[in-house]
Amino acid sequence: MDLPLFTLKSASTQVAEFLREAIELRVFSDEIPGIHQLASNLGVNHKTVTKALGILTDQGILESSEKGKRRRIRRPKSKAGHSLRIGILCIESADASIDPMIDVQYLLTKSGHVPFFADKTLTDLQMNVKRIASYVKGVEADAWVVLAASREVLRWFSTQPLLAFALFGRRQSVDIAGAGPTTLPALVEIVEKLVDLGHRRIVMLSREMRRVPEPSEFEKTFLKCLRDHGIEVGPYHLPAWEESRNGFQQLLISLFKVSPPSALIVHEPHQLVAILQFVASQRIRVPEDLSLVCLDFDYSFRWCKPAIAHIS
Repeated sequence: MDLPLFTLKSASTQVAEFLREAIELRVFSDEIPGIHQLASNLGVNHKTVTKALGILTDQGILESSEKGKRRRIRRPKSKAGHSLRIGILCIESADASIDPMIDVQYLLTKSGHVPFFADKTLTDLQMNVKRIASYVKGVEADAWVVLAASREVLRWFSTQPLLAFALFGRRQSVDIAGAGPTTLPALVEIVEKLVDLGHRRIVMLSREMRRVPEPSEFEKTFLKCLRDHGIEVGPYHLPAWEESRNGFQQLLISLFKVSPPSALIVHEPHQLVAILQFVASQRIRVPEDLSLVCLDFDYSFRWCKPAIAHIS
């Protein structure tokens, strides 16, 4: 029996392969750490690291550099011949781990671009146009993907010379490239189903940017559906609340204090988790006492029994 070819790799070759994989996975963005830092982190001799960096430089993965300076990483050009550094501005830091954003980052990287998540979020910047403008202008980026932004924020991006793409958010009537799901027909079906089940106290919990200065098209459709079914609409059905953990808890306390809703519609899975925890503490059963609908999908829903109602 012929044995497979056995190749004994040197320590420097193994380190080079490890660093090449780290570069491909975007562990390092623009430059590789210094020789002594790498040697300390990897537990190898600095001469081994020096040889490994030389291998990567010969392979065209790293740029040559002067002694004592860090080597910059060479990124592959996109098919169009130009690699862009693309900032992704999320509404919250947790959004970086949701499936659509993982897909966006992967596809941009695969196309030869350099995507990165901004270290500030729209929530950190309070969805304030002046603060966002100041922050964006201080970040090195050729283009931006903006997740779930307000109309005012997207209008600012649309007036700038930099490239911008709106993912979800209030992009209607704004001259900006963008994409997002069409969920209005599903929302109408949800409200009709709840009404058919006898619900009248139906409440939707929406962020401020979806309510102020006026309800978005989605929220307007929700309120119109209630009116079409003879329900007198007021602030109760689309309540205002402070966007914080305490603010959300205070909202739930006030909602269930006097006229508890029989159905709650929420946009985001993490809000749904907070609601489930709250109603459990109040001994309110879902779905026996409260119908709960999440407008976004989360993989955890597949593990729930009964299933969590949602749009997918």
